[in-house]
Amino acid sequence: MRPFFRPIIGDSLNMQPSSLKQALLFTAAGLSLLATPAFAASDADTPIATADSSTVSEVVVAGQRRSQARALQEQRDSLTVANIVSAEELQAQPTANLADLLSRLPGLSSAVDQSRNQAGTGEAQYVTIRGLDSAWNAYSMNGVRLAQTDSKARTISMNLLSPFALSFVRVDKAPTAEMDGDALAGTVDFRTATGFDFASNYNRFRLQGQLADRAIQRDVDGLGYTTQLEMARTFGDAEQFAVYGNLYYQDKDNAGESRAVQQDYVKKDSTAPGLIRDQGANLYARGPQWNFYRNSVKRQGATLSLDYKTDAQSLYGRFTHGEFKLLTSMDQSSARLGLATAPSGSKELVDFLTSVRPSSAWQTAGDSDPKNISLYGAIPGQYSRTEHSTQTLTTALIGGETKRNAFTLDYAVSYSKGRTEYPFRMQAGFYAFPFIGTPDQGGKAVVPLITDISNPKDPRAVLTPEGLRYISRTDITRQWYVTYGYEYAEESKTDLKANLAWDIEHPIVKSIKGGVKYETADRESNDVGTGDENRFYFYKKDASGNWTANSALLGNGSHRWANQGEFLFDLPGKTLTSFMMGGLQVPMRLVDPDYLKNQAYKYAATIPWTDEVLKRNLLSGEETRASAYVQSTLTFGDTLTVVPGVRYEDNNFKGSYWRPESVKGADGKTTSARVQASSDRGMGIVLPSVIATWRPTDEIVVRGAVRRAYTRPAFDQMIGATSISKDADGKIIAISIANPDLQPVTGINYDFSVEKYGEDGQYLMASIYYKDLKNVMFVSGSTNTGSDFNVWTGDVIKDAGGAEISRLDNAKNGSVLGIELGLRQRFTTLPGFWNGFGVSGNVTFQKTEADIRVGNLGKNLSRRLINAPDSIVNASLFYNKHGVRAELAYSRVGMIYKDVRTDNDDTWVQPMRRLNFNANYQLPHGWQIGMAVENILNDQSYWATQGKAETLLSHDRKGGYVETGRTYMINTSWTF
Repeated sequence: MRPFFRPIIGDSLNMQPSSLKQALLFTAAGLSLLATPAFAASDADTPIATADSSTVSEVVVAGQRRSQARALQEQRDSLTVANIVSAEELQAQPTANLADLLSRLPGLSSAVDQSRNQAGTGEAQYVTIRGLDSAWNAYSMNGVRLAQTDSKARTISMNLLSPFALSFVRVDKAPTAEMDGDALAGTVDFRTATGFDFASNYNRFRLQGQLADRAIQRDVDGLGYTTQLEMARTFGDAEQFAVYGNLYYQDKDNAGESRAVQQDYVKKDSTAPGLIRDQGANLYARGPQWNFYRNSVKRQGATLSLDYKTDAQSLYGRFTHGEFKLLTSMDQSSARLGLATAPSGSKELVDFLTSVRPSSAWQTAGDSDPKNISLYGAIPGQYSRTEHSTQTLTTALIGGETKRNAFTLDYAVSYSKGRTEYPFRMQAGFYAFPFIGTPDQGGKAVVPLITDISNPKDPRAVLTPEGLRYISRTDITRQWYVTYGYEYAEESKTDLKANLAWDIEHPIVKSIKGGVKYETADRESNDVGTGDENRFYFYKKDASGNWTANSALLGNGSHRWANQGEFLFDLPGKTLTSFMMGGLQVPMRLVDPDYLKNQAYKYAATIPWTDEVLKRNLLSGEETRASAYVQSTLTFGDTLTVVPGVRYEDNNFKGSYWRPESVKGADGKTTSARVQASSDRGMGIVLPSVIATWRPTDEIVVRGAVRRAYTRPAFDQMIGATSISKDADGKIIAISIANPDLQPVTGINYDFSVEKYGEDGQYLMASIYYKDLKNVMFVSGSTNTGSDFNVWTGDVIKDAGGAEISRLDNAKNGSVLGIELGLRQRFTTLPGFWNGFGVSGNVTFQKTEADIRVGNLGKNLSRRLINAPDSIVNASLFYNKHGVRAELAYSRVGMIYKDVRTDNDDTWVQPMRRLNFNANYQLPHGWQIGMAVENILNDQSYWATQGKAETLLSHDRKGGYVETGRTYMINTSWTF
């Protein structure tokens, strides 16, 4: 058993004061640094350099252009439908987050997991291709399949990767049979540089500074920096040896804030028939909340490439390591439900509701009008939690290529290991005495809490003036509880592969290629204590004055109104003084996370986790995959190339878990225990494909593809906590199981595109695609949101013995239909200065749908695919001349369907847009300076609603409305 957490030593979100004056000086210095040489630019069409320093600068500029041209040329020459983006283009953008960077490509969009505060960092995590969830992509680094470190889905977080370590990124939307077949959406291959990509003696140092304006405005840490050092060497008599190394480190702080409602909406008229999703105006919001996020992000990594290359033989080694560490704290103030009455003259509440009334949360008007439910006894409160995470990813690849006459043999062995852990997930609650509304705060509550949602981004509490003053007080809120847990998932993956190509001198058959691959992966995951199993309540003290967890001493301490902990605003930290939109109605204390961490260790750690808690979510297992393929390259004349192929993959998995087993004895008592169990499964699949490319002229490329692909179910969907219930005689009466027989999601993919290439990087593209999907599952690749999507459970049935059986099911179908348009045009025919301008852009429109069986409703429904936007737009105006590279880039992602729900309406993410600017100027002696602004329009980072319309804001775990503000950057690099 692994240790349940790794102590966070020396890391905290300490709030050192940062003045706005310092922020303005930082920004002004960056702007002046860029502006001074830019205004001095001449109208000549050559790089500005002195006679003795021009060589290095010209090499830098030429290298940047070659990098972009090489990426475009590889895309042009590709046999598949692919998009390729160079490192120079990636690194010029005002973000180090790959998910946001890759969303600039046609058909790609990004997604976040706000259940873990991710949208509050301003960074996305995941990449989707053509409307299919990120778990349906195949991810590799230099061709090495990356270890999957998400405990709930087959996806890779882009947090682990940095553009500073890459040479280019290739996205194949119609892979050939040579590539892995479990790529229903496509493949994403991240390529690092080699020593052969540069001059024989190349060095570059890069430094970037950053300012997050929302953090500075709220007087919390908002500065950051990134540094990178890379070098390349070639040597040997024939320059046949090469080495490349890269080190990078990033340390940045930022902040975000959000608005949301408290929990799901309920019926205002509780007697109204139908589901909550069908109620229209008959909905009641149970109070507003305000959330503030403090984030500290650290990225670091290293890359090493070793190469030996001759005409007949090449050997290589590729080694990468990346780490991502996020320290994030969320503080939430709210006006929420309370109990309804208190003895006159008393400050201790009494729960007057009886078991006849099903919910202790409600008091009806006059205590007898179910048609006009209102929420009485408004409680001002605060909730704080940390979602600190550490992610690591290591890859190693050793291989080579041998050429003998018409045969080429390439071979490689690779290893990848990844781990994602939340070593300390702390939660704490703070609440006050509810507002009763009577002169002595006694008796039955007389003032209801109304939530005004007329502004869907800014719900407000509506109370009497006395009530509003009461919830804004800072001297009445005390601590209720503290708790913590941990979570981790890790995988180690090894594979061996070999390919043999035979070049044939034949008028039609040009080559035949085949290969084999064997892959094995070991994984383990666990989630302990995140269900509040060690929650420590601050209710009573023993005779020695120490807080006690003894339930006999707690009295009526099971309610938040009975807390007796420390006063919130006396705790270490600071009080937030401003907030977006209408500001705070309930004040917020940004409590020092280290104080709460130490408190959790001191108190919550005294409540040991039971064996049940430690084993409940523990999963371990092994997956293996053996595959083989053969494909041929056929040419017809000088213009048509056809690549037919077929691939076979044989998948096997076995895993163990701890299932609960309960037995009801003759005395009526039920005992339960965790019993180790295992599952295994084998699955083979044949994947034919045909890729065709027609080049009628040097400028035009027409592509078509038909291929079959699949995606394996996530590990925890095939194995998991099977629940078995027995009666007194040992007879099984109920079974709830994961489904090791879940079918893979399969699809037939059809692609057709027309591309036109011109000089100076001109490019025009139009494509149409269709995917016919089978065995669709409504699950997201977002971390740990799988439990929200278990509505694809099949109908509950009974076996011959009368036991009720329910299990996951994915027997439904779906489809994706879309078009992509793209262009890049430089205005080279304009005179002088103006011919450095150009425009680029792409737009994607798509329609996705799939059937779903909602088991607990007994209905078949049709829904859009999760995380699939209906449209994606990217457009930019750029300039590249006189040593100046600048771009104004706009992006818009249409509405996204986020999750399927039953009683409540589904969750949607409203359209999101970004306007960014970056500029770089090449100086003599290899120096380059630049600046960038991200999110110029100050748009939201995330906006989730209950239902498709904007009118109903979601609660915080679904996302709410999130803003992170603008980010300003300055950078410099020196190539020598």
